Amino acid sequence: MHTDNTKPPLLFRIDGKDFSTTNQYITGKELKDLNAIPHSTELYLSIDTPYEDELIENETKVNLARPDIEQFYVKKKLEYSINGITFISYKQFIKGSEIRKNGDIPETQIVYLDNPEGWEDDLIEDDEFVDLAREGKEKFISKSKEKTYIIINGTIHYWEKQTISFIEVIKAAGHNLETPDTAYTVAYENGDFSQPEGVLTKGKSVKVKHKMIFYVTATVKS
Repeated sequence: MHTDNTKPPLLFRIDGKDFSTTNQYITGKELKDLNAIPHSTELYLSIDTPYEDELIENETKVNLARPDIEQFYVKKKLEYSINGITFISYKQFIKGSEIRKNGDIPETQIVYLDNPEGWEDDLIEDDEFVDLAREGKEKFISKSKEKTYIIINGTIHYWEKQTISFIEVIKAAGHNLETPDTAYTVAYENGDFSQPEGVLTKGKSVKVKHKMIFYVTATVKS
């Protein structure tokens, strides 16, 4: 943004911070750049009641020479932390992959939502969204990856693949699939956030999550 120093400065505020320029007009994009606001975030110009505040698009030009100091703001400014470092989001929802990127967390580690003492921390998958507008400041931490295991009928089985099929669950449970007079039912819980519980049917697979629980039931056909 080119500034003409021969003109008196025009004052304006963005989220309570004072700025000045000798240019009469400024775009929404330039305003966001001055206060390190992402271009995808909605920026508003405060208007006296009874009128509604004006949404300022990136290409919108605002006249700063009007009476009074123009006040700009964003509606959402949410704080969260990653491994003790505070970050600011202008979006209500943040993706697990974005948390990993912002916190410079390597693929050898897993992202968790740090819950209060006495509660198990929530695993945050890369494709999972977290609501930052909930009460309190969300705290994310990273931990080294554990060797993934699943629990089938109460027995722990270590599992390296990302998915497991209907047949693989039954075999891991110790059943013989070649027995023609036996039908099998596979149910699961504590699964991936997209479908944490359900029934796995023949020919289908499900995404594996650490400590996922499976129940295999064998029924003799009459």
